[in-house]
Amino acid sequence: MFLHPQIVSVVFRLCLSTKDIESRSESLGLFDTLKCDPEAFYSHMTKYVLPTVEGSDQARLLYYYTLLDAAGCEPHVTTAIKPDSHVKLLKKLRAVANGLDYRRLTDESLDPLATLQPVLTSQNVLSISKLANRLPVPGGGGATVSPSAVHAAWLEKLFWKGDPQLLKRPPQSEPEFLHAYDTCAKYLERLVPADAVRFLDALSTQARSEVIKRATKALRQLGEKSRKRGGEASAEQERTDPAGMTFDDALTHLRQSQAHLDTLSQAFVLSLRDGQQKYGQLYDLSRSERSKVHELAVTMATDGQPLERIGELLRVAVGPLDLSVKAVLHAATERVVAALR
Repeated sequence: MFLHPQIVSVVFRLCLSTKDIESRSESLGLFDTLKCDPEAFYSHMTKYVLPTVEGSDQARLLYYYTLLDAAGCEPHVTTAIKPDSHVKLLKKLRAVANGLDYRRLTDESLDPLATLQPVLTSQNVLSISKLANRLPVPGGGGATVSPSAVHAAWLEKLFWKGDPQLLKRPPQSEPEFLHAYDTCAKYLERLVPADAVRFLDALSTQARSEVIKRATKALRQLGEKSRKRGGEASAEQERTDPAGMTFDDALTHLRQSQAHLDTLSQAFVLSLRDGQQKYGQLYDLSRSERSKVHELAVTMATDGQPLERIGELLRVAVGPLDLSVKAVLHAATERVVAALR
């Protein structure tokens, strides 16, 4: 029963090209007999053959999954991606994503975007984004990668590392950061609002205040454009956004970011950054979000910072925080007591 699976295993292990493996398999007449026990064949191949194939050897992997598909193994496959889908994916990816580690890409315990990002370019991102919904998200309960998420991963790479066609070198100075953003902004319409916000939040550069201003204008225009296309089109875009964020939500987020950035030039914040860099950095990254400001204030309290400093922190942060020095001290006391138990 295991004779032919063992033959296939041996053939795969030989230092042969994929074309030679195909020829030997055909000459041995394996295809017809493999269908006799597809479950045993699938078990043998996944245990002994797949581990020997390099993740970037897309030709070998294509043949591997072609064999599984031809042997009728699909009913016994427990992974989200079935052999026929692997075959379709590999045929398309081979043409546009040379060097991609396909095994890592389809490892359901890993983030596929982290594997895709290094190979994304202005030349292939559109093609790859069209294949995204075939890739499961780890722990996503059946959710798949969205085209928007692929474009967001590419834009992050484009901004920081450049692109042979669009951005010849990574930005170093403030004018270059702004030029890099302007290059990326042309593609923001390919992102759902939540992905656009995540992309913009990651652009922590000295030019970020101006970037936020330009991005706010761009998203406002995209929101108006979406509404002009009609409620149905706008609703469809929001349904494809896992976070359910609308353009109005994104604009509110960016305005909060801008208001927070405006506080960074205040004397108290400058004193944090100059004399107490840990606190300064935490405040900088907080965006004046309630939970993060609260955590920073409690940390300052447990570190023994004066109450006046904690009060200044709560006053300088923007937004409806609804925090008091008394509440911060209560939380800090609870934390100390819990640590002593």
